[in-house]
Amino acid sequence: MNIKNISSVLLGKITAAIFIILALYFSYNRTFDIYELKTLDLRYKVRPVPPVSNKLVVIEIGDDTLSQLREWPFNRQYYALVVKALKKAGAEQIIFDIIFSEERRGSEDEELAGAIQEAGNIYLPYVLNLKTIKAGEMPVSGQYDSNLLYGFERVAKATGFINSMADPDGTFRRIMPYIDLNGEVKPQISFKAALDLMGIKDSDISITPGKRVVIKNYGYIPLDEHSSMIINIPGKWNDTFRHYSFVDILGTYLYDTFSESKKNMSDEDMKSLKGSICFIAATSAGIGDVNPSPFETLYPGIGMHMSLYNSILQKNFIRRADRIVNTLILVPLFALAFFSARFTRTRYGIFYIISLIAIFILLAIIVFMTFNYWIDVFYPVTILIFYSAWAFFNKSVFETHRRELLENELSIAKNIQLSFLPKEKPKALGIEIEAEMVTARQVGGDLYDFLEFSGTKTGIMIGDVSGKGVPAALYMAKVVSEFRIFAEDMSPAKSLTSLNNKLSRESSTNLFVTVAYMVFDAENMKAVFSLGGHLPIIMLRQGEAEARLLDSKDGMPLGLMEDCPFTDGIVDIKKGDMFFLYTDGVTEATNPREDMFGQERLVKLIESNRDLDVGKITKLIHKEVNKYEGKGNQHDDITVISIRIV
Repeated sequence: MNIKNISSVLLGKITAAIFIILALYFSYNRTFDIYELKTLDLRYKVRPVPPVSNKLVVIEIGDDTLSQLREWPFNRQYYALVVKALKKAGAEQIIFDIIFSEERRGSEDEELAGAIQEAGNIYLPYVLNLKTIKAGEMPVSGQYDSNLLYGFERVAKATGFINSMADPDGTFRRIMPYIDLNGEVKPQISFKAALDLMGIKDSDISITPGKRVVIKNYGYIPLDEHSSMIINIPGKWNDTFRHYSFVDILGTYLYDTFSESKKNMSDEDMKSLKGSICFIAATSAGIGDVNPSPFETLYPGIGMHMSLYNSILQKNFIRRADRIVNTLILVPLFALAFFSARFTRTRYGIFYIISLIAIFILLAIIVFMTFNYWIDVFYPVTILIFYSAWAFFNKSVFETHRRELLENELSIAKNIQLSFLPKEKPKALGIEIEAEMVTARQVGGDLYDFLEFSGTKTGIMIGDVSGKGVPAALYMAKVVSEFRIFAEDMSPAKSLTSLNNKLSRESSTNLFVTVAYMVFDAENMKAVFSLGGHLPIIMLRQGEAEARLLDSKDGMPLGLMEDCPFTDGIVDIKKGDMFFLYTDGVTEATNPREDMFGQERLVKLIESNRDLDVGKITKLIHKEVNKYEGKGNQHDDITVISIRIV
């Protein structure tokens, strides 16, 4: 290997190493996480719907409520009445997603506070102003953004924040279960309510920021690296949870209590609220907390809180593979991609890579569906595509360079092969010769030779080695060299006999050669010929319309076995006679319909163009064969030798 090749290989390896290092670096740092989040959304949608507790109920302040009550914000007496209605119906917990941070004049606050205290199961929210969110640490807040009035805080069963966390693409998928407010750990309201329902005390909880929340006699709740829960949203808003209208609850309670309104709900509907967990929230797009979610562009924020609550009840949490795991996944993918590019053909390698990507995506979906385990897909697939493209491109460049070297070597080999063929035509009196050979590849297995024994004797040999390409060309060179030794002052049959014995003894391959050999004696006007498994010689005698086919009684291809018989044929010649020696590349040339050119067509072509000189008729035969084959590739070497007695 020369210095240029060594430098090229070294540069390729350095480039590959840099590529892999950068890929691992970007994977670990989740540089393209915004696109990975979209693959998570797809997994949400293709998985089966997870179980949803029938206890979870949303009391919606929607468009119907706004149109009937015709005011916003509501008089807090409405909330007091709804609290009383839900308590009467037997609701186990009532969780507000509405912040009471400003005082109202009159009796509104007192009436609501009284209803909350009497119910004894009310959870009220506030909003914190987030200060910092760092990987591996608990989120930190320095102050309240919207605080709950003390009058409500003291009568509520518990309070908690309702902050949500948008991902970089603006979609909401996470909620922080705890926030550090100036050294005091504050719980998320739905998280707190769910733990209270199961009788879990604060002392039973241990928090490892960025890892998990461990709960005694329960297990653990996984957190992402920013100490947030990835919310297991069951589906579209209207397809999950039980929905009731705020105004329907209000109207039914007023009818049952004061008979001042129409009854909006049946007794059975109200009874179905017994033991339920009721979330009261504004869901109208004009007043509610509505954000993009994996399922919908406009998804009520209360749906996130209810999904969190449901996950705790069902112990059904989503976990994301950490940075190291996702980075290590790239290693076997790189190995498989390298194997594909290195050891398979390009067209098979591309199919292999596509299959590998499909299998990886399918496995990631199955793992998510089965274990709620989120493995990165976008970045591994993207890097696999780019790495494979680079590897196949690099391989293509290498193969192109190798082909160029091979083409150059074959070009040299062709020149060497041509050096074994006669460079000049014989100058013997009484004979004109024209020979033309066109190989199917750069080098071929056809051969011919001219020998001059005296001023009036000329030997002409044509041969066709079995096979094609370099092996045939090497064998052809050997045959030509050996032929010149045995052709001196011997009859054609004896020459072929000696040549056959030599080739048969020394051959270590399965190659053989067919040969036709003629010796023209211009002084005695005779031609002696012998064939070793070759096609008959076409003779076109002057004054005769039809051509003759000259064949030998004995003679098989040379190089197969020793001591095979070869016989001479003798024919008188006269001025104007023509002879044609050719290889099977002529007669076995095929057209697009797979029909062969055939010997009969060749004979008719010669008969109809007998007046042409040997040069023109030789070129005409090649032209017609080429025309017959059409646009298809030449499948075999084509050699034609035309001879005229003059």
